[in-house]
Amino acid sequence: MKKYIIITILFLQLPAYAASIDNVRFSITEDDRIIITYDISGSGSYEVTLSVSTDGGKNFFIKPRSLSGDVGEKISAGRNKRIEWDVFRDMKRLQGEVAFLVTAKPVGGFAKREKAKRSVIASEAKQSLSGPLSGMVFVKIPAGTFTMGSPSNEKDRLDREGPQHRVTIKSFYMQTTEVTQKQWREVMGTTVRRQRDKANRHWPMRGEGDNNPIYYVPWNEAKEFIKKLNKMYPGKSYRLPSEAEWEYACRAGTTTPFNTGSTISTDQANYDGNYTYGNGRKGVYRKKTVSVGSFAPNSWSLYDMHGNVWEWCEDWYHDSYRSAPDNGSAWVSPSGSSRVLRGGSWARDPRYCRSAYRRFVYPDNRNDLYGFRLCYSAFSSSP
Repeated sequence: MKKYIIITILFLQLPAYAASIDNVRFSITEDDRIIITYDISGSGSYEVTLSVSTDGGKNFFIKPRSLSGDVGEKISAGRNKRIEWDVFRDMKRLQGEVAFLVTAKPVGGFAKREKAKRSVIASEAKQSLSGPLSGMVFVKIPAGTFTMGSPSNEKDRLDREGPQHRVTIKSFYMQTTEVTQKQWREVMGTTVRRQRDKANRHWPMRGEGDNNPIYYVPWNEAKEFIKKLNKMYPGKSYRLPSEAEWEYACRAGTTTPFNTGSTISTDQANYDGNYTYGNGRKGVYRKKTVSVGSFAPNSWSLYDMHGNVWEWCEDWYHDSYRSAPDNGSAWVSPSGSSRVLRGGSWARDPRYCRSAYRRFVYPDNRNDLYGFRLCYSAFSSSP
């Protein structure tokens, strides 16, 4: 008797409306909700789910519950679909290298997935997001009112640090570090040596490396960098901080000469450690810049607000705060020909690194002390 082996091959054809997910983006609202947008192509309706990873996309263990918008069953194809996640109804804190995974599954089809990955730190008081350039991170500075300037009894106080006055600041985002040499190259195409050569090729270099702050940058070129960056990433509003925003962010709720307290050490900032402030002790004098983020941040996650390089602000310099804006905006009406710098540098003693100290320099001045960091008023992520 013959034996037959009968093999049946089934060809399963995917429906024509199999999902394709593209252009996953996210942003964070003023009330700390995360908005995920995406495009879904095909036809018919889909079951859309959202998963979250805090280890860079290795494991998507978090399944948000407090979702609304274009998520769940019977989601039709289209562009600019929107999911809103009320994060703090689900958890007290979201921290790590966060990745969002949007999955769309048609009836009878296979799921098609597209990841959107950005670095995120979020809490009830603060949140941070990666910017468009390598290693660029921004932190949300909360709205508030503070006393700007130094009290009359502060050691080494200057008249131009007063009179003290109350300023109300709207929430904004500030870069957690000074702009680095790598970030500068990505926009301007020049190295820090080239910046030096524009001044004098015989002048010294004060630290070279991708993560060192850019220096030899005058105010005019900082503004040129911002103009080019905003052109590279349309819709953004990157800018220099106002002087009031800078001091508010530097203080991070403190009223002492430094955000570290009544004094500071070279274990906390990069300045000339041959000098002391108050009851502080002598330390090291590094004679150059160091990598951004080499020291602990202030309580709002901002690094190097004291020392390393002076940081340009948007404002024209005025010799006192009489008639200064009280809403946190830049003081743009000129009273002379100088712009404002804040924060001190690697080459100055600690009194110049105080939260209230103000330096004024011509906007075309270029030397090895001057750098900057960025701000923006609203964030929308790029894919």
